[in-house]
Amino acid sequence: MLKKALPHLSYSNVMATVAVFMAMGGGAYALSIPKNSVGAKQLKRNAVHTSKVKKGAVTSSKVKDASLLAKDFKPGQLSAGAQGPAGNTGQPGPAGRSALTTLRSGETVRGEVGVRDNTGTSTGSLVAMVSLPIPAPVALDNEHVVVAGDEASTPCTGSRSNPTAPPGFACIYRRLNNNSNNTNIRGLQTDQEASPYGFRVAVDPANANAQVAFEGSWAYTAP
Repeated sequence: MLKKALPHLSYSNVMATVAVFMAMGGGAYALSIPKNSVGAKQLKRNAVHTSKVKKGAVTSSKVKDASLLAKDFKPGQLSAGAQGPAGNTGQPGPAGRSALTTLRSGETVRGEVGVRDNTGTSTGSLVAMVSLPIPAPVALDNEHVVVAGDEASTPCTGSRSNPTAPPGFACIYRRLNNNSNNTNIRGLQTDQEASPYGFRVAVDPANANAQVAFEGSWAYTAP
């Protein structure tokens, strides 16, 4: 019988028979991959994730020189570089000054002025004393203390909320003017009384034995 069966055996018949026995027996076939046979061509893009990389597997020798950027490191990981050379010395700034030094040409100071008599008994002039926060370079006499609007040719072009003055003048801008008129408000110092530290303003009541009030802002610009 064996001799009769041998002529009918072939490689395909044998392999088919083996496969049937493996399927019926529930057997499994393990594929053996030769060592060092898987390379870059066998891996698809993004196949290796961070979680699959062993801790400490990427060492300095695995990183391309000069390929990392500063943003790749945590703050404080990179040490500061050496201090660079000192720069050129800058130009000296303007000289400082105290309130005791005089105003420079073109500089302006501003303030408030006011007098009031609520008793209604004043018959003479009320005088307001004005001190400059920084002394003027020259003494202020009557010719340089002007009430805005008192003269047709007044040099005062500012306002009570924004007092200004041309160089060499102190300009007064009325805010409150009770029982006095334009011609009753004037500078008071004479040439002998003129001072670089301030000026005086006289307010004459328009009507005797009546309340008087005058308030305003002022500005002075050094010539």
